[in-house]
Amino acid sequence: MNKMQKTLVMHNFDRASAAFLKHLRQQKRASELTIEAYATDLELFRGYLQENRIIGGICRAHVRKYIHFLSPIRLSAKTINRKISTLRSFFRFLREENQIENNPVANINSLKEPVALPKFLRQEQVTAALAQLDESEEESLRNSLIILFLYGCGLRISELTHLKIIDLDLYQDQVRVLGKGQKQRIVPLPKSIKKKTVNWLDLRRKWLGNKAGMTENLFIDKKGKELSRNKVYSIVTKVLGSVAEKGKNHPHVLRHSHATHLLDAGADLMAVKELLGHLSLNTTQIYTHISSKRLKDTYQIAHPRARLK
Repeated sequence: MNKMQKTLVMHNFDRASAAFLKHLRQQKRASELTIEAYATDLELFRGYLQENRIIGGICRAHVRKYIHFLSPIRLSAKTINRKISTLRSFFRFLREENQIENNPVANINSLKEPVALPKFLRQEQVTAALAQLDESEEESLRNSLIILFLYGCGLRISELTHLKIIDLDLYQDQVRVLGKGQKQRIVPLPKSIKKKTVNWLDLRRKWLGNKAGMTENLFIDKKGKELSRNKVYSIVTKVLGSVAEKGKNHPHVLRHSHATHLLDAGADLMAVKELLGHLSLNTTQIYTHISSKRLKDTYQIAHPRARLK
């Protein structure tokens, strides 16, 4: 008689899920946003299993049926793949903890995703966005610097909101950035941004007043409180709203624009990878598709031979 394999059963799901999320937080140092995404994915899977009255051990067939269930909900292939990745990581953790014998997601392939090119702004659009800010107004100075850090340094919005005063090195013109997975990188601080940063630090001290030491975050509001992710998002969408097309007025577009403009100017792909803090070169390579497409479009519009049939 074959020995019964050790599997995850439904009455242990919540406990296993909590242990996994704790592992992400304490061992993997994952961000709260990442942990929240994993928790949401696991809860959706749990709900599916409950609705289908799965009470025994969770196996590969259950996972395959779950993926089939997700498809008609009109989720994108990218979203479904993220949910598959969550389950793969979850069951891998349980396998490493010797709570199960086999990972039921190990040999399940991800869905093929269409290549979606990142949206970006033209350089003149970024210039126009900054030009509309009257930096004699205190909040406009701060908002201008936010745009510059996102575009000029290629930061993610979460990286910007977590920037500390101590991360600035104004002597060597560089910034220390804490990226995904708590990975640190150093990015250059252009002279134009450095000058505004110095002005902002003076204004920041004024806003803090006798509350100095209340927060070490670089960006704050007039009450001396650190800026939330939602507040930064609101600031950026408002500033870009008058110069950018629909769908191109959010913070990450500035990071995409940063990478695209660097490659357009001839920057080395590996250097751009390091500046952006990408773990894989494949992630950075998508920007080469943008630059290639722009070259082709420019040729079609401008070159006489392109218009000959």
